[in-house]
Amino acid sequence: MVPNVSHDFPCIVQKFGGTSIGKFPLNIVQNVIKLTVLWNELNEVRLLRAYKDTLCPQSSHYRTIIQGLRAEHIQAVHAYIRSPNIARRLIKEISDECVRILDALGAAHVIRAISPDTLDRVVSAGEKLACLFLSGILQDQGVSSELIDLSQAFDFPPDQIINQVFYDELSTSLGRIVRASRVTVPVVTGFFGRIPGGLLARIGRGYTDLCASLLTIGLGAEELQVWKEVEGFYTADPRRVPNARLLPTISPEEASELTFNGSEIIHFLAMGQAMRSKLPIRVKNVMNPRGEGSLVQSDFVPTNSDIANSLGKSFEQVVDSSSILRAQRAKGPSAMTSKHNIVVVNVYSKERFLRPSFFMDIIAVLGRWQLSIDLVCTSQVQLSMAIHSHVPLTSGGGEDISMTKHDLLGAVEQLQEIGTVQVLRRMAMISLVGRNMRCSSGTAGRIFTVLGDNNINIEMIAQGRSSCPSFLMRTLVFADTSVI
Repeated sequence: MVPNVSHDFPCIVQKFGGTSIGKFPLNIVQNVIKLTVLWNELNEVRLLRAYKDTLCPQSSHYRTIIQGLRAEHIQAVHAYIRSPNIARRLIKEISDECVRILDALGAAHVIRAISPDTLDRVVSAGEKLACLFLSGILQDQGVSSELIDLSQAFDFPPDQIINQVFYDELSTSLGRIVRASRVTVPVVTGFFGRIPGGLLARIGRGYTDLCASLLTIGLGAEELQVWKEVEGFYTADPRRVPNARLLPTISPEEASELTFNGSEIIHFLAMGQAMRSKLPIRVKNVMNPRGEGSLVQSDFVPTNSDIANSLGKSFEQVVDSSSILRAQRAKGPSAMTSKHNIVVVNVYSKERFLRPSFFMDIIAVLGRWQLSIDLVCTSQVQLSMAIHSHVPLTSGGGEDISMTKHDLLGAVEQLQEIGTVQVLRRMAMISLVGRNMRCSSGTAGRIFTVLGDNNINIEMIAQGRSSCPSFLMRTLVFADTSVI
């Protein structure tokens, strides 16, 4: 069954990041939240550090981390909460939650064992702390609010299959839980329950975006608002391209490709659910609540102004119908995004003729070491793979290059049993996204000319999903290359 947004629940779901809540709590409460369901996630970095510290036999640093987390939340309560009764209640609830976190970490420290369930429990507690704080601020401001903790809301079976049926049923259940609330602004945790194998392991860190999307669909709400510290989707990264323009409207296909290929504004799983249900998603800036942001909308047909904006021309230059039609047919890229810290692994077959299992064996090795592939190019006796990480996977230069991540080192050692392995480091992947690019001739030529004029060599080229109207050209270029 494909759920549809029926607009039978007059609300907007707003999803906030933990960083934004830490920096701008009163601005969010006073200038952003109106007649909405609020969404929130906590910055997980310190909790993940505490979790990893439990594996060190002689270390008790995890206790210091949790105590610091408790102190910061209590300090925030004193700084932002005026009501003594609300402040006392919040401090007790925060302290109790930190005790529960320490008990879970302490048990893991004693048995020297890590488990997805323990990790999920720690992460869910962190989100609960942030939601308790924000709900308390709302109550202190005279807004009817309560915390809805989803971490214990569901009891998934051990053999739970994560598929579309699961997402549809979860969406309905989330809507039912929030509908039961009688307050004006429920504050909902992004963690929606421990599942076999771990929520982080099976869904990933984008589970908060996914849960916000599913809740919006289950409520039949008007739209999902994702509040960031950026205005929305741009034609390029404004930190690197000063004249990048904000895209007021963008199709889900384009937004999905941009998200997957570097513009990590909305998680691709959340975008996929929104596309299926024709759910509008609006990206807004928490520091500029009055800004329109970017609207991700299904069946988006570019207006005259949209076409002019993407082409970099004035409205008058494309105002007549014939030129508008030509512009729609020959529209170039809507936006460009990039990824850095790319490592390319080339595997060459040791045999003259390719054996049938060559590609399968390589993919199996990468899956075993949990390495994600962003880009693949193949020939009869070679497979080239681009692997991306938020942290560098290699260090050094020339002959001094070394693997800094255990997973990559282990994968390369096993791949050497299959064929000759070559590793290229410090690469960057450039992605161009736009609807109707297949109808635009000369785009690839202009890209190659710009790269050539700047002495940038092209390593790999691939096309985006053929099932969607957007055309994605991904060019992997040398930023600084070494071969081992």
